Amino acid sequence: MNNRFSVGIVGLGPRGLILLERLCAGAAADPGRGPVTVHAVDPAPPGAGRVWRTDQSPHLLMNTVAEQITVFTDASVVCEGPVVPGPNVYEWAGLLTAASRDAPGPDIGPGSEHPDAGSPGSEHPGSEHPGSEYPGSEYPREVLREARELGPNSYPTRAFYGHYLRWAYRRTVRTAPPHVTVHLHQDTAVALEELDGRQLLRLARCPPARAGSSSTTRRRRPPRPRRPGAVAAR
Repeated sequence: MNNRFSVGIVGLGPRGLILLERLCAGAAADPGRGPVTVHAVDPAPPGAGRVWRTDQSPHLLMNTVAEQITVFTDASVVCEGPVVPGPNVYEWAGLLTAASRDAPGPDIGPGSEHPDAGSPGSEHPGSEHPGSEYPGSEYPREVLREARELGPNSYPTRAFYGHYLRWAYRRTVRTAPPHVTVHLHQDTAVALEELDGRQLLRLARCPPARAGSSSTTRRRRPPRPRRPGAVAAR
């Protein structure tokens, strides 16, 4: 009996990120179900996506206060899957500030993803990573300044939220259980087709790869490329 499960996520902004986190949390709660493969597709940086870019003007603010913004679950959430707490934006700002003062060890900062995260089709096998995940010393000064000054009822900049989302993606992949593998395709999905009883998720550049049922989280679609590649779904 084949217990393998694979799924494709098209769009890796906040919605796709939350879906990825829930898939990893569910897999961690059921380690006996077999290997899980996730194909995440987005040409923009994972977590932030195109909308929450980290290079936006600091004059652009969110319309929700910092302590009410999170991509993680807590005791107040009613859901079928396990609750896996994580910091909201205000709490993350405090952790980032503390990490920058304590001069933490080497880690990946906002300008450089996981060594493989920028390559189409890169593979991220899940593993347990306890401890410090707040590389404060590697963030730009303006980000650390905002973190220090941010209050629970402050309105963060859109760029600051983008940094939070990119960190949350890395944290989700790092803490995924060993039987979960995440393939990041920094590419554009152009079509979803049925082929011989399977789904075929066509991409603009990436070579063919096996995926599973696909979930589209993107609201807007970029122009259609002329020469698509493909991701085959079982």
